[in-house]
Amino acid sequence: MIDPDKLPPTDECFTYTRTDTRKTYCFAVGAIIRAIRTGKLILPLHRFDFRPADIEHIEKFHGIERVKLNVLSSKHLHIPVLVVQWNDGQQTLIDGNHRVVKRARKLGLFTVEAYVLSEPVVDDWCIDITSTSALMKIIEEAAQKVFTAERGK
Repeated sequence: MIDPDKLPPTDECFTYTRTDTRKTYCFAVGAIIRAIRTGKLILPLHRFDFRPADIEHIEKFHGIERVKLNVLSSKHLHIPVLVVQWNDGQQTLIDGNHRVVKRARKLGLFTVEAYVLSEPVVDDWCIDITSTSALMKIIEEAAQKVFTAERGK
C-alpha cells in the first residue's frame, strides 16, 4: 500500500470496485507512471484490442469528459495505457480511458499498447483508502471533476 500523505496533491487516482469480490481498489496512477518512467517498476508492454462495445462502455461508465477529449493531441494518443490483469483473466483499464476513446472515435484504431500490472502486485500500487487523507483526496478529486464539467457546459 502507498501512503497517501507521500503523494503529490495533484496525483491522479483510479478507484475501482470488483463486482465479484466487492473489494475496492484505489490505484495510485501517478505513482505507477512515475515508477515506470524512472525504471523502478518494470511492466510488460502488450497490445490490447478493444471492441466497439468496449469503447461504448468506457464512454458510459468511466467518466469520459468531452473537454479532456478535445485537448488530447495526436502525440498523446500513442502513449501506452495502463491495465490490471486479474488472476481470473479479467482486465481493468486504470489509465488511458480518454486516449482509448479518442483513438477509436477519431482514428478508428481499436488496438493500443498497454503496460500490464498483474494482480499479485496490485496492492503495492494502491492507496490505503481507509486513511482520512486518502478519502479526502478522493472526495476532492471527484469534486474537481464535477466543477470542471459544470464549467465546461
